[in-house]
Amino acid sequence: MPVTNPKQRATRPLDRFADQIAEVIAVSKRRAFILDLTGRLRYAEDGEECPSPIDITMPGMPLIVADPEVHRRLDAVEAAHTAAVHPAISAVAKQHGPAAERAMFWKGAGAAYHDFTRHGPVVIWRYGMNNAFNEKRRICRGVDEQAAIAFLADIRSKPPAGYRATSPFYVERRGCVVRTYAKASTRELRGVVGSAWRRFGGALVKRFASPARAVAAYEEYEHKRLAAGWAMIGIEVDRSSLSAADRAEKRR
Repeated sequence: MPVTNPKQRATRPLDRFADQIAEVIAVSKRRAFILDLTGRLRYAEDGEECPSPIDITMPGMPLIVADPEVHRRLDAVEAAHTAAVHPAISAVAKQHGPAAERAMFWKGAGAAYHDFTRHGPVVIWRYGMNNAFNEKRRICRGVDEQAAIAFLADIRSKPPAGYRATSPFYVERRGCVVRTYAKASTRELRGVVGSAWRRFGGALVKRFASPARAVAAYEEYEHKRLAAGWAMIGIEVDRSSLSAADRAEKRR
């Protein structure tokens, strides 16, 4: 009878979880984060399951694992979760400040997105469909800031299946990424193209001395809105707001 070596490593990071996977969060050569069929976050390194350094918080509801294209509109349960998670995100902004880093991924020609922002040890994960306002939100808390940094690095190394990494503010040859911020009946739409802020449709909001200053000012703007209780409720690609290079390519 063969003897199994308890220290033997799985040949692939996901082998440890076999048929238990509902969604792959991130995979590298040695590590894997997954959501299992019960909605629990699991983590393994070198074939051995470890206590996860990341905890996904779902205020007001259990975790629902679904592709953003499954439901174009939020159902009643997800709508209730959305209402509950807004103050939690506001609290994260107040405690940890503006986003320290971002990562964004789009599917195909911009059909759906995954958008990540890290605030200290917390990663806010948003996903939904372009211009559908069906965005779902997950709060991913690391045991410390390094755990959150590593979590986001793993996601960058292996994005969600079918998605490709883009700038969090611009999708090449597609247009500006516009985010909608809302409080009560007020809506503010903002995107960054080069050294300018623009509304959906291409209207100029403000110019800055450089693209870096435009992004830095945007991060501060978003932080103030979120900390004051505003909600970021949707993301869309605005084809009216193209970079100078993409405008020139379009004219050819």
